[in-house]
Amino acid sequence: MNLMEILSVFDYLDNEDSSQTMYHGTTTAHNLNVGDKILPTDICKNTSEVGRKKNNDCIFLTTDKNYAKIYAGRAVKMWGGKPVVYTVVPLGLTQFSKSAGMDIYTAEGAFITKQELLTFKDKHRTNR
Repeated sequence: MNLMEILSVFDYLDNEDSSQTMYHGTTTAHNLNVGDKILPTDICKNTSEVGRKKNNDCIFLTTDKNYAKIYAGRAVKMWGGKPVVYTVVPLGLTQFSKSAGMDIYTAEGAFITKQELLTFKDKHRTNR
């Protein structure tokens, strides 16, 4: 972690928006763990959206854990592995869209603070 990332984490934690938990849904095929940094598509070349031409310089986060589960299911279909939802601390957070109870954000990256492997029951919910 470089100095700018450390300052970004402290800035996020000092901000009143940090009271909202942020989630990122993906697959275990990317071999990420607690403490790792999630990188944007233009750096890591992993996306669950075939043909995506824009927003490759950021990652997507949500305040809705169930929405993150949906994206975890999509990532599994694309890359294999098992669905996982990460709780994260974002770097350079920007609101992308706002819906009742389900805000979507972009970030330059994010540090994983917790991981939850989804069970078959949870995975089934992602396919609705």
